[in-house]
Amino acid sequence: MKKNRAFLKWAGGKYPLLDDIKRHLPKGECLVEPFVGAGSVFLNTDFSRYILADINSDLISLYNIVKMRTDEYVQAARELFVPETNCAEVYYQFREEFNKSKDPFRRAVLFLYLNRYGYNGLCRYNLRGEFNVPFGRYKKPYFPEAELYHFAEKRRMPFSIVSLTPIAWRAQMMHPSSIAIRLMRRCLRPPTLRRITQTVLRLNNKRIWRRSPKVWLIAIFQC
Repeated sequence: MKKNRAFLKWAGGKYPLLDDIKRHLPKGECLVEPFVGAGSVFLNTDFSRYILADINSDLISLYNIVKMRTDEYVQAARELFVPETNCAEVYYQFREEFNKSKDPFRRAVLFLYLNRYGYNGLCRYNLRGEFNVPFGRYKKPYFPEAELYHFAEKRRMPFSIVSLTPIAWRAQMMHPSSIAIRLMRRCLRPPTLRRITQTVLRLNNKRIWRRSPKVWLIAIFQC
């Protein structure tokens, strides 16, 4: 079965692990991803409904805009994927605009440009909350039009997109019916599971959350 690529490049994405992840998915109607990232699992499964969450508010805003304003978004984003924008000077101008902009739609358009033209598809912010990934110097960055429309087509399967804060993550972790710890137990040996669980719990401290790298886990519950 052909795998569907996400429209974003994403460090730590689940695409290479799709086959392993899908083998362990329990039966149910709802798939919940607290760290959705590029959404590879969402794009390659057929649950009746989805809840997609991430701590990155720019990512969540982007997904909501692509879901609700697909054609408008694709047209606006396509205009940035031209030879004239593939240089460091323009990239850093757009990066500065992104960091100053308060317009959600414009930020979403620039987010895709920065993702595709920035170094290695990284998404990184400094302590002031400013996007600071350097120019990637790619010969011809790919405009993921087909992938954008595929994401939008998942509207036939109702899905909610929410921003996951450290407080919300704690609420999920402390609710025994919400996080499928049994899935991780099925996949991981006890020492590895223990280390991962301890790391996730440490992230409840907001100061640690801001400084620590993301722990890429997929959490599933049936609802």
